[in-house]
Amino acid sequence: MKTCPKCNKSWPEDYECCPECGVDFPKASGVDASGAVFTGGINIVNQPKDPRQLLDEKIQAYRIECKKLYNNGLISKEGEMSLREFQAALGLADELALPIKEEIQQQSRKPMKQLSEAVLYGIRQTKTIIEQNSPTALHRQLQQLDSWMKEYDNDAIKSYFFQLSSMLEPTRYTERYEESAKNEYWEVYWAFIAYLLQDNGKQAYDAQALLGRLQYDHPEQNEVLLSLAGRLMQNDPIEDIKRDYCFRALNCSQELQLLRDTIDELLHKDWLTEPITIRPVYSFYANTLFKSFVETQTALGEKKRVEKIHISREEQERRNESNRQKSFLLQKFQEVDDIEKACHTLGIPYLTFRDWLNEDPTFNSSYNEIIRRIEAKRFVEAEKIRIAQEHEERIKQQKSQFKSKYEQNGCDFIKTCSDLGIDSNTAGMWRRADKAFDDELIIIEREREKHLQELFVQFYESNVVTSRKSVLRPE
Repeated sequence: MKTCPKCNKSWPEDYECCPECGVDFPKASGVDASGAVFTGGINIVNQPKDPRQLLDEKIQAYRIECKKLYNNGLISKEGEMSLREFQAALGLADELALPIKEEIQQQSRKPMKQLSEAVLYGIRQTKTIIEQNSPTALHRQLQQLDSWMKEYDNDAIKSYFFQLSSMLEPTRYTERYEESAKNEYWEVYWAFIAYLLQDNGKQAYDAQALLGRLQYDHPEQNEVLLSLAGRLMQNDPIEDIKRDYCFRALNCSQELQLLRDTIDELLHKDWLTEPITIRPVYSFYANTLFKSFVETQTALGEKKRVEKIHISREEQERRNESNRQKSFLLQKFQEVDDIEKACHTLGIPYLTFRDWLNEDPTFNSSYNEIIRRIEAKRFVEAEKIRIAQEHEERIKQQKSQFKSKYEQNGCDFIKTCSDLGIDSNTAGMWRRADKAFDDELIIIEREREKHLQELFVQFYESNVVTSRKSVLRPE
């Protein structure tokens, strides 16, 4: 029987609320001897379950119990004892129960919304400490951010904490990340970096894939910046990265702007210049995230400088002559619109042209640009021809209509123009410019004139006969 806590009346076990006063009965949670979970006095599992499913239900039951007992990160002694007894009843091992307990304890805290002036100053100071790149100061600031994380629900604190933690302690970071609920945007964001620092690309990209469901009110280009940082860390070709991204247009979170500026500095640096120097404000990211990239580009720059020094004058002249021939060939190609004819005119073997096309990206690009211009020109010309043909066909139809109407109107030129809505000057120009059209109109006019003459003759003859009859008729 269940007893109502308000009216103290007893009711059957299957009642969920008091019929008298409407108060809900306390719901009991537990596990029977077979491991079946009970909720509110009703056994919700009536048959043996898969061990994994059974374990998941026990974990869920323990999580619910923790949420009931923790308040603002605290639990009473009685609650602690009750939680231990519940854990024992579930048969849940400490290595499974303790992470859940810590997570619920942290989630139950009521973070302070209003930041003090000291904390605000500390957040601003974090960027300065990163720019100064002092290891001691950075580790001290990381500890400070860790303390603030426990008391404040602030996006900037989270961003800087996970950022420094992922770069200063990547192994510890990923260990904690794998045990977490993975529901914090900045935690998942910087997990990508921590994994890459340990050459674990698969898990890095798994973390990056989670960002889509955690985006919320963070700029979408944060993820673009993250991908860009990953490509630099993995030493992708610098020219490919420059071509694929527009760095200065990245509208990212404020806490990422120094990282964005560092990447911009590295990608726009002239690595052929000696000596290679990185501005101090960018040294933390350059030495932590992009050390391999900087070393690679420095080595490539040195190699190019050596190659440039050892290029002989004859080789340089040969290249200059080749470039000159390429330039002449492109000019001739523009003139004649036929590459084989251009090669023949300049005495350049067609196979040499094909080699230039495959080996010289600049020449290839210029050639394709001329091809596009030629095709555009041909298209315009074809369009002009089509329009002219349509116009000619339309004029032809109008002339045909004009001839028919001209004949119907008895060769009345002005009336025909008015009926068809054609300007008389235009029709006159047709007669002057189109001899065949004019000849056809002349034929119509002659036929009209002949017909009128015939009518006149008939009329005349009819009048003569009538007159004669009148003379011969007796009075």
